[in-house]
Amino acid sequence: MLGRVFLMDSQPAFDRLYTYQLPELPAPQVWAVGLRLQIPFGRQNHWREAVLAEVLTEAAMADLKPNLQDGQLLKTAGLPLDPYPVLNLEQLKLCAQLRIRYACTWGEACRQMIPPGLGGRSTEKKQRVWIWQLQAADRAAAAMENGEIRYENQARILEYLLEHKQAASEELLHACQVTLSTLRTLEKKQLLTHYISKQLPDLSADQGRPDTAGSALATAGQPSASKQAMPAAGLTLTGDQQHALARLQQAIRLPARRSGQLPEAALTEFLLKGITGSGKTEVYLQLAATVLAQGRSVLMLVPEISLTPLMTERFISRFGSQIAVLHSRLTSSQRLQEWKKIRSGQVAIVVGARSAVFAPLPNLGLIILDEEHDSSYQSDHKPRYHARTVARLRARATGALLLLGSATPSFESYARVLSGRSTLLQLNHRPAEAHLPRLEVIDMRQVSKADPSGLFSQPLYQALTACFERGEQAVLFLNRRGYAPLWLCPACGFSVDCPNCSVALTYHQPAAYRPAQLRCHYCGYLQQAPAVCPECGQPMTGWGMGTEQAEVVFKQLFPRQQILRMDQDTTTARSAHKDILEAFRRHEADALLGTQMIAKGHDFPLVTVAGILSADLLFRENDFRAEERAYQLLTQTAGRAGRADLAGQVFIQAYEVDNEALKAACSGTYEQFFALQQQFRQALQYPPYSCMGTALVSHPNEKAARELCQSLEASLRAQWQNWPETRAVRLTSLGCSSARLPRLNGRSRWQFTLRSQSERLISQCLNYLARQRLPKDSSLALSMDPA
Repeated sequence: MLGRVFLMDSQPAFDRLYTYQLPELPAPQVWAVGLRLQIPFGRQNHWREAVLAEVLTEAAMADLKPNLQDGQLLKTAGLPLDPYPVLNLEQLKLCAQLRIRYACTWGEACRQMIPPGLGGRSTEKKQRVWIWQLQAADRAAAAMENGEIRYENQARILEYLLEHKQAASEELLHACQVTLSTLRTLEKKQLLTHYISKQLPDLSADQGRPDTAGSALATAGQPSASKQAMPAAGLTLTGDQQHALARLQQAIRLPARRSGQLPEAALTEFLLKGITGSGKTEVYLQLAATVLAQGRSVLMLVPEISLTPLMTERFISRFGSQIAVLHSRLTSSQRLQEWKKIRSGQVAIVVGARSAVFAPLPNLGLIILDEEHDSSYQSDHKPRYHARTVARLRARATGALLLLGSATPSFESYARVLSGRSTLLQLNHRPAEAHLPRLEVIDMRQVSKADPSGLFSQPLYQALTACFERGEQAVLFLNRRGYAPLWLCPACGFSVDCPNCSVALTYHQPAAYRPAQLRCHYCGYLQQAPAVCPECGQPMTGWGMGTEQAEVVFKQLFPRQQILRMDQDTTTARSAHKDILEAFRRHEADALLGTQMIAKGHDFPLVTVAGILSADLLFRENDFRAEERAYQLLTQTAGRAGRADLAGQVFIQAYEVDNEALKAACSGTYEQFFALQQQFRQALQYPPYSCMGTALVSHPNEKAARELCQSLEASLRAQWQNWPETRAVRLTSLGCSSARLPRLNGRSRWQFTLRSQSERLISQCLNYLARQRLPKDSSLALSMDPA
């Protein structure tokens, strides 16, 4: 028997399917596509991990024999690494699509679909566990204080172990978001030590996922509706919700859809555009019940890990324990455990963030992307996929219905509605007595301030005072973390910049185990804040504002009120998102302050005041999507107030009060804002009226990066002259330029952008670039329709 396999770790030049002889397997094992195996590869026959992509039929084997040279024999593959396939047929087809669209290898696409806990050995073989601990707690604390620790990832590990005493490798890697090399570095500095345990760590404690034991689903093939726990009754729907649900249920009940035989051109995509607080989640839940009753499965995606616990709780309250959770804050063992339950059909619902779009649900019937406009759905690691695009590919392949939900849809999704490729459903009213909050723009140039720093205006201060007197809550949004974004000298203007990145260091106040320090929010570089300017000798100070400073000012203005801060600095622990949100929901604090992770998807009935402290920060991005993102964030943040029967108020503090996104969020409609931006994007042929691809080159030397970028672009230009497609479809390059962040992690970055009406042509360009040989120390990042 012959089979065609691909390597799990391959360079683009060698990334293709290879034919091998498959050995006989002892009964009852049989060869099946999706099995992992090892193959002898290359002249030295080194054993490499591979995946079986195709078992050749007798006819295919007969066609292959004439192509073999005289005396040539096919190599024989090794035995399977696992007792079952790690990929199903649908996933293998998806791998092939991702490989072409995003210019990645078979293995890079495959690794998105299998959990990291599988590793290179059998999934049934328990591995040893490395347990890490501090060599001396006082020595680690001193290293934090005296500036010996110069990088954020090292500081997070020491903080974690100072608090928890010891932890397994995978616990540290996921809780602190670091790599094993960081642990090794601290061990070389004699700050850490480790020992090896043969026992796997206890994973029974709550680590940000629900207990899904005792699932009521049946077979390993398709979930059985008759054996599922009966879903709880849904809420009474508004007229808008009833109309939307009826349309969706009608599409779900198509006989062809139930059997997964819909043609590709059939209508499978809906856009649920509902104002904030209009009850989109209830539509999701009742539609999911319809799909489960047909014996099919449901995939529910949310953009932020912070939204996963809330959405999971809602699905559990409705459907019981037949749910699995997938996101990056789970340990490798937990993700493997969840993946096994999904693959075997023990659960019918998966809730998760971006990576959950690859969940191997059998008999998929419904895919939901909540807050589909969010840029978090765009992966920033190879392959740089967008979860919305992958969900669309899966819906077409399986006959599932794709439902995109948002109060502020992405322009790409709304353009699909206008072109007839998607169907629009609208929720224009909040349920019961709830109404949209009243919005007020505060011109910070003219209004009096409530504090010396000018962070809180008098109108916002007065509204917060009245809110707290009534026993209600408030949400405060500031999209910048830290205390001050600049540490500078007022006398000469000198500021302290990161030595590795082309950004200024951010000042952070003292915290547990940490002194006051300057941090780079990109590479994690740390240093102590100099008291005097090295240029002129005058005192230095922080300039600007961040969430830390806003928290300090709030406590000065409202000493009797409690406030919770939610940003990247306060959510490094795995369950931190859930803990902060639950504490606020239990009214353990009067105000919730944070960055954009608090701006979407949360439902707090007692929140009646929302304050956007510095809206101008949203308008300053150098990106054609800047105003679209600003409009989305303003609208989403405003939607946190007045979601129950209490009236809501929103105060937007800004200096640039004539900004189009700000005016549209306050007094216009989404349709008006889209029409305004449509003229700009059509004139310049920006998405959604074209497709774009980006090639970003990096190198330690700035000149080398620039020359390599120019060389690659010139080579591509010469190549596409020979492509027949370019005669019918225009393909242009916008030229080489320094990247938006010219230097990152000690590497200079240059890029060029491609634009065309053809997605296929952009993919062809990216695949050509991916196969080019790069000089030493160079890297190339390729993005299709970068967010």
